[in-house]
Parts: sequence; C-alpha cells; structure tokens
Amino acid sequence: MAKYRLGRGYFLGTALLPLVLLSACGGGGSRTTSTPTPPAAPTPTPTPTPAPTPTPTPTSFDTAEFRRSDGPSQHGAIDAYDAGATGDGIIIGVIDSGINPNSAEFTGRIHPDSQDFAGSRGIGDEGGHGSAVASVAAAGKNDVDVHGIAFDSDILVLRTDSPGTCAMDDPDDPDDDGCSHAGGAIAAALNQARASGARVVNISLGGPDISNTVRNAISNAAAAGVVVVVSAGNDGAATPDGFAAGIADSGSGHVIIAGSVGASENISSFSNRAGAQSANFLTALGERVQADDNAGTAFLWSGTSFSAPQVSGAVALLAQAFPNLTGAQIVDLLLTSARDAGAAGTDAIYGRGVLDIAAAFQPQGQTALAGSKIAVDLTDSSGQTSTAMGDAALQGQNVGAVILDGFDRAFALNLAHDLKVAVPEYKLTGALRGDRRNMTASSAGVQIAVNIASTPVGIVGRDNLTLSDSNARKARMLAASVMTQVSPNTKVAFGFRRSSSGLVAQMQGAHAPAFLVAPTPTSERGFTGQAKSALVLRREIAGFGLTASAESGSARLDSDENRLDELTGTDRERYRFSGFGLAIDRKIGAASLSIATNWLGEDRTILGSRFVDTIGARGAQSWFVDGRAAYDIGNGWRAGASWRQGWTQIDSASLVTGGTLKTSSFAADVSKAGLFTTSDQIAFRFAQPLRVSSGGLNLNLPVGYSYETLQTEFGQRTLNLAPQGRELVSELAYATPLWGGYLNTNLFWRQEPGHFEALNDDFGAAVRFQLKF
Repeated sequence: MAKYRLGRGYFLGTALLPLVLLSACGGGGSRTTSTPTPPAAPTPTPTPTPAPTPTPTPTSFDTAEFRRSDGPSQHGAIDAYDAGATGDGIIIGVIDSGINPNSAEFTGRIHPDSQDFAGSRGIGDEGGHGSAVASVAAAGKNDVDVHGIAFDSDILVLRTDSPGTCAMDDPDDPDDDGCSHAGGAIAAALNQARASGARVVNISLGGPDISNTVRNAISNAAAAGVVVVVSAGNDGAATPDGFAAGIADSGSGHVIIAGSVGASENISSFSNRAGAQSANFLTALGERVQADDNAGTAFLWSGTSFSAPQVSGAVALLAQAFPNLTGAQIVDLLLTSARDAGAAGTDAIYGRGVLDIAAAFQPQGQTALAGSKIAVDLTDSSGQTSTAMGDAALQGQNVGAVILDGFDRAFALNLAHDLKVAVPEYKLTGALRGDRRNMTASSAGVQIAVNIASTPVGIVGRDNLTLSDSNARKARMLAASVMTQVSPNTKVAFGFRRSSSGLVAQMQGAHAPAFLVAPTPTSERGFTGQAKSALVLRREIAGFGLTASAESGSARLDSDENRLDELTGTDRERYRFSGFGLAIDRKIGAASLSIATNWLGEDRTILGSRFVDTIGARGAQSWFVDGRAAYDIGNGWRAGASWRQGWTQIDSASLVTGGTLKTSSFAADVSKAGLFTTSDQIAFRFAQPLRVSSGGLNLNLPVGYSYETLQTEFGQRTLNLAPQGRELVSELAYATPLWGGYLNTNLFWRQEPGHFEALNDDFGAAVRFQLKF
C-alpha cells in the first residue's frame, strides 16, 4: 500500500509499491491515488541569494537558479527562453492535492478560478505533492531555489484530494494511505479548466481504471483544444496504468502520457513503460527532481508525477510562443520532436522518446517563406559570394525574413547568416604550378598560337597568350587563337579558351611586363571565369583603331570544393556568361591611349556570386568602362596606368527587386628596359583587383507575420555585397636572358588579400627559368 511521509526536512516515498484503488465512491465512480515518489535522498534547501537591484532583462537565462533547475536544463528550455517564451499568459491547470498559496514561487500567478472540488477547504496543500508538481511546471524565476519549465504561466489550482486522505496523523504506520481522488472531483476539475481557458491540464495521478465521468470530461476538454498530460504510473510495468491509458483513449490526440527517465535519460526502474500507448508516450526527467513542498522547502522528488509537469510546462511555452497551434498540434509537435531513445523510432519502452524543448522550438517539417509557397531548405547555404565581394558575407548582416514551418509557425531566418565566401587563395602557388607550352606560327598574315597546360593546374601568363584573364586557371586546359589580316586596315581573330580582352590587347599592340600576381584591370571580371570562345574584329581608321569583341564562357564559384574538383578533374555545375565590347585606341607620339566599354551578361550569377533558389536571383548585366594609357619616357623608361569602372545591374526575379553594384580596379606601372644589360627589364606595379565599392542585392522579404490575421507583412531589405577589406598589390618583376632562355624574378606584397580586412598580408617571391625551343 502506498504511503509518503513528511518530516525532519526531508521527503520519503514508496511509489515503487503498486498503486492501489482505495475505495469506490457513491454513484459508481472510482477513486485514484496520487503517484508519490520512490525513496530519494534528501537535499538541503539552497541558500537564497540576495535580490538583485533593478537591471535590464538579461539576454541570457543561464543563471544559478536555472542551473539548479533540473528539468529546464535537461530538456533544453533555455532555447525557448532565449526566444522569448516563458509561459506568460498561459494557464496551466494542475489537478492534484492543492498548492501552497503563500509560496513566493507562485506569488501573483494563482488563477482566481482555483478551488477545491472535493470539499470547502480552499486550495491549500496538506501533503505537499500538489505544490511539488506545480513547482516543476511553473515555479517562478525569482533567483530562489529553482524555477519551473514555464515560470511565468498562471496556475489554475484544481484541488481534488478527498478530505482526510492526505492526513498524516501516524506517518510511521505502513498501512496509512496517501491522498485519494474521486472521479467526480477530477471530472469537475477538468470542466473548470476548460471553462477557465486552460491550455494544458496536468494530472499526476494514477490508478487501475477510469470512470465514465472522467472519460466524458476528457473528451470535452479535448474537443475544446485542451492538452492533457498524465503520469504513466510507478509500477515499473510494461504499459501505463489503466487510468492513464483511459485518458489517452478518450483524448482524441490531445493527451500525452509521461514516463520517467533519469539524468542519463535511461528509463527509470519505477516508471511504467510505453507498451500499447507508445504513440502517445513521452518520457521526461522524473528522478531526483528538485521542487518545493507545501511548506516552501526544496527536496528531491522522484516519480512519473514529476515527469508530467515537465511536459505540461513545455506545452505552455509552445502555446505562448506560437498562438496559432491547436492542442493537437502541440501534442504532435512534442511527440515528433522528441529525442529518440531505446530502439530506433517509436518503441514499447520510451514511446516517442525524451522531451526535447529545444528541438520543438526549431522549425519542423517543410519550411517556406511566409506569404508565399517558396520552399526554404534550412540545410542549404544561402549562397556563395565572389572574389570581388571579399569579406562582405562576414560582416554580420541581418537580412531577416519570416518563414513558416510545417505547423505554420513563424520563425525568423537571416538570409545572410550562412553565406559562403570566395576564400582568398595565395596566387603565387597557383601561378607557379603546372607546365605550360606556348607555340606560335605565322605566314602570309595569319598567326596561330597554341597554349597547352600538361598538368591539372596551369599558370598565369601576362603575355599575349593569356589563357583567359588575370586569374590563375587551375585546371588542365588547351587554348588557341587564330589571327588574320583580311585587309590592310582590318584584322580578325578567333580564340578558343582565350578571353576577348587578351586578343584585344594583342591587336592593339599593348604589352606589359610579366607580373605573376598584380592584375591587369581591363581583363578582370571579379570572379573566376573561363572563356570558351572569342571573336575580335579591328579596323584602323584615320589613325584610330576601332576594335569590337565578343566572347562566351562559364563562371565557376570560388570555393574550396571547386578548387579540389579542379585538381581532381571533377566537373561541377558552371554558369554561363557572355560579353561584348567596343574599344578605341590611338598612338600620339610616345603615348598610347585606349578607352573601351564592355557589356557582360550572366546567367544565374551576379558578378560571379550565386544565391540559393529561394532568393531567386536569376542573373545580372554589367557595363564596364576601361581606360589604358602608356608613355615612353625615354632611355628605356616607360610608365603606364589602367583602370576599370563597372556598374552591375541585378535582374529582378522572385524576391529580388534589383540592385546596382559599383566596382572598380586600377593599376599603375613603371618599367625600365636595359637596366644592367641591353636585354633585361625591371618593372613595378601597384594595383587593386576588381572590388565592389558599393551596392547590394535588394530583396522584397516577408518581415512580419500576424497569428491573429494570418497576414504577412513585406518589406525591402538589402544584402550588402561591398567588402570592408581592400586588396592592394605591389609587385616587382625582373627578367634577363640567360643560357638561351629567360630568368624571371618576382617579389610581391598583398595587403588585405582577397579584399578581406582581417587577413594577414601575403608576401611572396618566385624565381623561374624558361627555355626557348
């Protein structure tokens, strides 16, 4: 026969003994006993800490009181607290032996409809069981002892213990029974909870069966959307007791049966298992749970009686945070988000698993942007920026959007949070790896050039055989061009894997020292692109040169994965681009000048960046204005400068309403031929690679959602794509004939490489020897 005893500052229970039906009441109803605790070691009451002076609400709930609170800590409630859920405004009904109305843990939160349904004694607690259960669910956050799962919720005290059954006149008598509860009182309490607007009712009671009166009350409560949490029983049986099973069978998907686990989340020896009720069964901490008794003293309690209020508190947190949820949805959410335990999936011991409040506060099921049917994959990155954008994605931007999960719950999603960046590479390594062969032949106005990289990675050239642009190509490639003089004033050139910029420079007769790292602005796109084909037509008119060009190719995202693929020969998805250009140049004495305008069209990329399909960025159109000037000073000295200014217009599509990126790059050169010998050359370049100077991606996003009207508020947000860093490159190059070939030496210094403000400077040097055959 069950008993519990209170005295000398500690609590003992014998809930490992079977629960017993004490007696039948008039009218055919039954009485069920409370589920007291198995023996537990006492714990001293924690020393109260001084009340804090008024301060702003802390952003962290990781306090000493929280760390003493077993359930909130084990079940991840702090995630709910950080999200603003505390149970505020939610009514938790507690059908039990009453409560200590004078406890500071419940001050100001005892609902006025609280009452005694088995007599006229008031809501005071004779035995302490009801106070402890209410404490686990909703003890206040007051920096004293512990706080409950839903510490701001209102407590509807529904006292149902039969008069005199909780008396302890002779606590040493092993035949002295504990509290008993009549079915009629329980049913009346359920009806009151429904009338008072309780979202959840906790029943930490048990027994072998359930009366028809209670069945009807459960059914009516479920029809009103009330969630009922009932303890599984403490017999160590293979299935919940008859009282719990009957409530679940009558609850139409609004009932959770709570079993007990310890701190290690193994099923408690005393806890009834899930058995035939596994679909409705959820475990929670029920061993050595610290809670206050009817005298306001903290003890350690054990039993499924204390697992149930952990779950009830979780229901209250969800009901406050997501007012759109029905009772059945809250039950479904807690069951489907539970941590799996025991055998994989739903099993006969743990049922659906262990209560996981943190998981329940994460999106579940299919997610989509609010106000639309645009699906959102939370496992996918928001996108990948390009080299011209540098560290823009690392600036802690909050481009917030509202998404709805499978339960139509609203969540804030930062679309800029997980953007990948184009990781800066150390260009000297890429420039020196590989083996390239240049071969040229000419006859009767026709010039043919072939460039072959015989290893998986190539090198950067700065002569007229540049393979594509100023970026190092890192895959095995073959490039070729054919140039022919079709008339005295007209030339035409075709290129395979040659950029149009290289062919234009060749036709204009431009030349520059062989820099390994410092870029040539007029050939920069701001991303790694490989030209597939190019066509250039040049006509000389009255001392001016007019050059038209066209090219097509593909962009590849600058990521570590893609760089590895290039080394291994794997071909990931590429993104098409095409371009057209018109340039005019002229030589005036020792000076040569050129100005050009170029158009670049991208399919599904924006200056080489790529964004997730949810955002819907479809491409961009860029215009570049290029300038180049050089002057032969004399005595072998030559000075030059080149620059590029760009404007990228982002195509509108889906969430994208447009946006303009401004870009720029420049270089200044000085060189001296015949420094030590008649054939050597030394040169210096100071340059900035192409960089986004301002602008971003304009988005029309769902920024607000009303649970009352189910309406979505949209607003304009901008994803900034301009980096804080600015790469500046200084490079010194020296070349001299040696042993039938050329000895080349390069020294360089890159500040804020890749336009990453936080990166250390990149220094390097290279010595190369090239033979001519």
